Amino acid sequence: MSHRPVLLFVLAVVLTPPARAADFVVKMPEGRELPRRPKKLGTPYAWAAAKGYLPRQLPAQDAEPSGAPAAEFAEKFILTDEWQPEGQKGVYYLLSTALEDGSGYRHHGWVEARCCIREPFALKNSFRIHRKAMVVNTVRSVREGLDRERTLAEVPVLLGPQADGPQAAPFSLFSIYFIYADSNPGDPEQGFFLLGKQPTFQPNKVGDAARVVLGWVPKGRVCQWDTREALEWDVASTRPGTARRRADPGQVYATPEDARKALEDPKMVRPLFVEPFDDDGVSLQRRREERDPGFMRYPIIPIKDPKNQITTPDRGILYKVGFVGSFVDEKGRELASSEEVEDIQRVLGRLRREMELTEILFVIDATASMEKYYRAAAETILAIVKAVREDKGRKVRIAVTSYKDFEAAKGQTIDDAVTSRKLVDANDASVGEIAESMKAQAKEGLAGGGDAREQMFHGLRRGLRDAVFSQFARKVVVLIGDMGSHDPGGDGKGKTEREIARQLVAVEAGKDGKPFLDRSPIELYALQVIDPMKSADAQAFKDQVQKILACAAEELDKVGLKELKKGGYLCETDAGEVARRILARFDELREQSDRLTLQVEKLQRGQWADLKIGAELERILQSELRDPDKFDKLRRSRGAQVFHEGYVWQKASPEVLQVRLKYLVSGGDLAQLVQALEKLSQPPSQRLTGRQMVELLLGTAIGEKVSFYDARLKADGLQVKSPLLLHSFGPADGTPLTREEEQELERVRKKYFLLEDILKNRVRDFAETERDIGAGEKVKVWKLKGEPRGRTREFHLYGDKDAVYFWLDHEEEWP
Repeated sequence: MSHRPVLLFVLAVVLTPPARAADFVVKMPEGRELPRRPKKLGTPYAWAAAKGYLPRQLPAQDAEPSGAPAAEFAEKFILTDEWQPEGQKGVYYLLSTALEDGSGYRHHGWVEARCCIREPFALKNSFRIHRKAMVVNTVRSVREGLDRERTLAEVPVLLGPQADGPQAAPFSLFSIYFIYADSNPGDPEQGFFLLGKQPTFQPNKVGDAARVVLGWVPKGRVCQWDTREALEWDVASTRPGTARRRADPGQVYATPEDARKALEDPKMVRPLFVEPFDDDGVSLQRRREERDPGFMRYPIIPIKDPKNQITTPDRGILYKVGFVGSFVDEKGRELASSEEVEDIQRVLGRLRREMELTEILFVIDATASMEKYYRAAAETILAIVKAVREDKGRKVRIAVTSYKDFEAAKGQTIDDAVTSRKLVDANDASVGEIAESMKAQAKEGLAGGGDAREQMFHGLRRGLRDAVFSQFARKVVVLIGDMGSHDPGGDGKGKTEREIARQLVAVEAGKDGKPFLDRSPIELYALQVIDPMKSADAQAFKDQVQKILACAAEELDKVGLKELKKGGYLCETDAGEVARRILARFDELREQSDRLTLQVEKLQRGQWADLKIGAELERILQSELRDPDKFDKLRRSRGAQVFHEGYVWQKASPEVLQVRLKYLVSGGDLAQLVQALEKLSQPPSQRLTGRQMVELLLGTAIGEKVSFYDARLKADGLQVKSPLLLHSFGPADGTPLTREEEQELERVRKKYFLLEDILKNRVRDFAETERDIGAGEKVKVWKLKGEPRGRTREFHLYGDKDAVYFWLDHEEEWP
């Protein structure tokens, strides 16, 4: 690229004034007319992937700028044309926006295709698996004179595919990323990869591309992981009482040469990493899985050089893997071990998942005077449900509590005045059913209220107790009523209001005696539907609510968070406006949730340079992290978590595994596999054939629907050595199975039950028996026994609530 375009690229944000549509000068090559409609090029959009890039008048590198403002990173445009200059490799896109009156397009100008995102999903490899990448921060040695100094080589994150462009904060902590673009597809080493935190983004959701797509990194500083295969240490071989127990921990070596030398004398080589054992000599691998089923295994990296593709009779395959190391400062000194960083990441992941969630509890007066507002609340709930279903990124839970009064003369108690429910996902059918029931009740007529006051206090207390709020979600109670509450047991000095405020703001005493926030506060948003000046009972509603809010502010002040100003009181007599107010508050909560989630996501990536986080999140981190001072030290440092590539032997000895093969399988793939394997329990005529089994298993392993003839038997256990698969390659379907094949069928059937349990986050026990297959021969059969127990195996890939994944063990669980 010439110096002039680079200068335009870098200085555009500073030098380009706001432009009007008439200022844009855009031309078509060869004298053609500018397009009046989008060109059919797949998705009719393109997203700018180079901050500060100035669109050109013509599709040429040396063309003058069009006068359009520099594009923001991940800004969305309509793609109206493309052009490849004759004799050049590069393609240009004409980026445009629609005119407000719908009469045509405002053409911003021509942009190099390599500076754009063309599809709202990550690239896929030849197996149709999303291309994944891990950023390689390393500790390297620099020779200065006679001294040798360990320093951190941190990877820059760029906002354009060139080294001297604008930069984002680097990724200081390890994560898996997805590749959205390749600036130089023809060269595996030169150029840049554009990385995102999820495999897809929502093209029609404003700002979602900028939320998901993070920046460009040099190819030479990226470890690609294009398969589903990874390794973990074999725990079983280290347990006491195991035949041929593995006494020595596994080791990862820096080079194939080191791995070879270690076969001759392990003391000759210093490993990159040593498998951690507990005091009893058992691998700590299992403990990590119990704490976090999604913890990162060692991704298998293809070995390109044939001379390093080594297999020995004693140690099996020499695998190339990637693995996560410790966090070091800029001088290469360790500040936290990989296990300590993993604990921090686990807490941050839980916070992020809960902070993405918005929870709304409606507490509504259900007496006759409230009929039109009761109906308006029901319509509001249905509107929120509709918004959640249209936007997959929304996570919302809803509950409804209604209150009235009770008649002691009829044997009723105060609990008879309140109907409360637990929070449920807004997509749950029960939410819509409750809303429709509320509409029907309002239409038929609500019960009379007797005297003016109702059991508002008890409705709030019961609703807050029974809703079961999440610890760190954005939480709001929407109180809708007209008259104040009876206050049995109150002292006239705000005793009941203070009790409710403490339910809203849970402040606990810490071990050091200092108060701390046990969870994020619940906001009380009260809507009074009549003028409080109408009567003393109406004025009581306002006074009581304001007392609760004042007490809640006092509780927040105890932990230094009074500025949060949670909640508010509003008088609104128009039912339609009540609904609009609630929806507006819902949107504000969503924006608050998005801001907090973004802050936690940046913390998870270690992008904490110049990151300002709010007082509430700081308080939560102080209370939730095992060692908050260490986390603060990491944030203040200029360091990063290192990521290595290394080599590990498959076996410790000819008959003892050192590592196990694992598959990273999506929830959709696993559900499809379980559904297909269920046919194994059906009569022979309805079962899968051997060939169908091959296609299904291989397709799930490589993420692609494969034909029997095109199947690639690439995974170690999928070489054609199983009796059942060999049968499918041999005689035609329908040929009776041999005893060996029948036995394997039973093993696959057992794995079907295992996979079904994994999908449902549970575990069951088996009893071993035998089945007679005729001619005096029997096979082992595994039957379920006892009740299932809960065991979570699912996890979510970073920041994507719909992307549920599982790690499956090749030997024990893969069919």
